[in-house]
Amino acid sequence: MNHSDSRTELHMKNGCAYYIQLCVEPETNHTPEYLREQLESGMAGLSSQSRWQRFAAPVNKLSEKQLDYLSNIDGKNHVAWCASLLQEGKEKGIAIARSL
Repeated sequence: MNHSDSRTELHMKNGCAYYIQLCVEPETNHTPEYLREQLESGMAGLSSQSRWQRFAAPVNKLSEKQLDYLSNIDGKNHVAWCASLLQEGKEKGIAIARSL
């Protein structure tokens, strides 16, 4: 995967690098389908306590409406920032911030 120069590298307290970039960027694989997969995978990896802290409810998975809202971005009117790690040469999404 080729990454855009607009990606910013940051480091966690433990020194692990992570990257922040707009979710819709040239030269990335950030399609709505890819973002949905990353969101579903990320949600499945959260503990019940983490899900409760994010949703203040016992949510086990994101609804289709939530997935649509988070993954259907156009880079103009609907923007999202993605945070990811590189693990074994593959990008793994760890966070998304969405705005209208």
